[in-house]
Amino acid sequence: MHKVLSSLVIIGTVSSLVIGLSNAYFSDTETSTGNTFQAGAIDLKVGNESYYNGVIQNGEDGTANTSWALNDITNQLYFNFLDLKPGDDGEDTITLQVNDNPAWACVDIKLTENSDNGCTEPEVADDTDCNAPEDAGATGELADNLNFVFWLDDGDNALEEGEQLLSQGPAAHILNGVTWTLADSVSNHLGLSNGLPLEPNTPYYIGKIHSNSSPQ
Repeated sequence: MHKVLSSLVIIGTVSSLVIGLSNAYFSDTETSTGNTFQAGAIDLKVGNESYYNGVIQNGEDGTANTSWALNDITNQLYFNFLDLKPGDDGEDTITLQVNDNPAWACVDIKLTENSDNGCTEPEVADDTDCNAPEDAGATGELADNLNFVFWLDDGDNALEEGEQLLSQGPAAHILNGVTWTLADSVSNHLGLSNGLPLEPNTPYYIGKIHSNSSPQ
């Protein structure tokens, strides 16, 4: 009986060694390090090419500095015209380009001031109470008489037949606390199918006309 038990112990010991060696032959370790989720970037660039009474406005020769190449907006101005007269007009082509990733886009516009700034001689002749103290701080008439047209342009600074109008009317209405959707999950007003975002690294153009006469 003792011999039989000894044999079993030996067999058991050898068996365990064999199993251990078998495990060693098939051992494998896989290591994955540095797994990262990081939000992608979008970088909107804006440019503007501005004309006033047919003259480029680039800050040279006494013109307004309202034109700039694609860039981040810091202190650039779309409007800086201080001598408006009936019959004057201006045209801008605004360039929008988002880099890196597709993106939705909208425009928020708010009219921040529409001051009367006193009465001219013709206004006084028409209304002798024009300069009355109670009229101080009155709302001006310019926003009601300065008309705008915005459209989806092809980049040539001209409103042409067949180009899609985005908005038109006097500044008092279309520039006063409004939001325009350019592209969201439902609509697209930049020439793409509804529901599609702006494509990255692709320029989109919005034309703008302003005049002291009714838009044509």
